[in-house]
Amino acid sequence: MKRITAKTLSWDNFHTYGEFANLLNPEGPCIGEGDVVFYRDILAEYTSPLLTGFSTVVCQKRPYVIDEAERHMNATEILIPLNDDVVIFAAPAGNDCFPYDQVEAFIVPKGYMITFRPGVWHKAQYPINAQNVSVVCILPERTYANDCLVVKFPQDKMIEIEL
Repeated sequence: MKRITAKTLSWDNFHTYGEFANLLNPEGPCIGEGDVVFYRDILAEYTSPLLTGFSTVVCQKRPYVIDEAERHMNATEILIPLNDDVVIFAAPAGNDCFPYDQVEAFIVPKGYMITFRPGVWHKAQYPINAQNVSVVCILPERTYANDCLVVKFPQDKMIEIEL
């Protein structure tokens, strides 16, 4: 089984796949000061003519083994882990063939928001410390039903993530 090491998020290593922001300790343009500060437009890449769906993904603690991946060709996906740090993986957008040799893994601290650009391969998150983690998932409504290609990996193509 191929092994990859999860990286700490940085602009240099993640910008190919999307964006991220620390929502618990925001930085950047803001309005106000003192008791109420509004950090505006942290990520503005999300656009869709459809209603926005806010879903919760509950991921159980399990081995860090990638055995399938998904992508959405017409939607940016936003994820916010709420109660634990998570490991995610991503692979570049391309055709319908999953790029097994280009997979990267990242550690996403709880309270961070990440986006996956349209076409970027990814799948469910892996809790690092807790038995389960709740993750807010934001997509255009019904993306999971009308813009989701899932690829299941053969046994010899599965990938293990090391922390």
